[in-house]
Amino acid sequence: MDIASIIIGLVVGGIIAYLIASQMAKKGSLKSVAEHNRQADLAVQEARLTAKRLTDEAAVEAQRLQLKASELVTKAEAENERIKQQKIQEAKERYAQMRSQFDTEKHQHQLKLKEMELEVVSKEKDLKIEQEAFQIK
Repeated sequence: MDIASIIIGLVVGGIIAYLIASQMAKKGSLKSVAEHNRQADLAVQEARLTAKRLTDEAAVEAQRLQLKASELVTKAEAENERIKQQKIQEAKERYAQMRSQFDTEKHQHQLKLKEMELEVVSKEKDLKIEQEAFQIK
């Protein structure tokens, strides 16, 4: 009976060892699954933080570019206004110059007309005198 009890003890011990080993393997695989889940959660959290940081950086860059574009538009409008005022001033100066030239030429033509009128009046007087002299003869 001694052998039978040893065999029974070995079988019971084997069964207990098997149960303990399988429980330990389950715990080990549960720990492994839990560790993998924890690592996956950390990776997802890190990805979310990275995505948030990138979107924030993109928003800041968009605001910076929008401000720069606004400054460029303002600068271009100011330059456009300056050029417009310069062209208006040049046109006014050109008009004044042409008006002055016109007035000078007009004055010269009026003088010429006066001279021609005086010459015509003088010739008319000379002609009248000659007619009177011719009629007297």
